[in-house]
Amino acid sequence: MIDQGPYGMAFDPTRVTVHHGDTVRFVQAGNIPHNVEFKWVPDRTDLGALGSGATLTTRGETYTIVIDQRLAVGKHVYVCTPHEVLGMAGIIYVVDGPE
Repeated sequence: MIDQGPYGMAFDPTRVTVHHGDTVRFVQAGNIPHNVEFKWVPDRTDLGALGSGATLTTRGETYTIVIDQRLAVGKHVYVCTPHEVLGMAGIIYVVDGPE
């Protein structure tokens, strides 16, 4: 999570490809509060409480997601809720097969 990009805020990288068993860590690297909220996920995904993370306000704070069976294979789109209107969004692609 950085305070850069076309409108001053972005996830970097904006797209990642992961396998079950991987860990995705969102790190607050900016000065403006950010969060992670999943907006569009495959039908078989059940994130429960992981679907929306706490707002990170301090540099170095993290929000971590272990890519386990709750995340189905496919495209998972997330946003920073307060900055969604500015295009602060990203995608996690969960794929099958060996790394």
